[in-house]
Amino acid sequence: MNDNLQALRGRWEMISAVRDGQPLGAEFVATGRYELLNDVTTVRFRGQVFMQGTTRADASATPGTVDYVLTHSPGRGKKQLGIWEHDGETLRICVALPGRPRPLDFATRLGDDLTLMVWRPA
Repeated sequence: MNDNLQALRGRWEMISAVRDGQPLGAEFVATGRYELLNDVTTVRFRGQVFMQGTTRADASATPGTVDYVLTHSPGRGKKQLGIWEHDGETLRICVALPGRPRPLDFATRLGDDLTLMVWRPA
């Protein structure tokens, strides 16, 4: 088990999300769930698996880095790179589309293929 995953473990509910600089709708966001058990992350919306992957993280990096090797279609077998930070109350994760470079900060702009998500414990 990867000790670097400790801050990401558990079940989370989505507070907000922005993709390509555009906020996702509140109704959709309200259904977002993130779960990390052992080293497998699963993200669901409306109860359906949206993303699932084997997870590796580096808590010593600033910000922390996270790599998902996707195990659920679409994208099975591809790597998705991201960054994260946990402030004790919320978890922020910014990810690129599979195969794209790791985000450099917690921002997303039109056409950058990044998604910024904010989660709280469920």
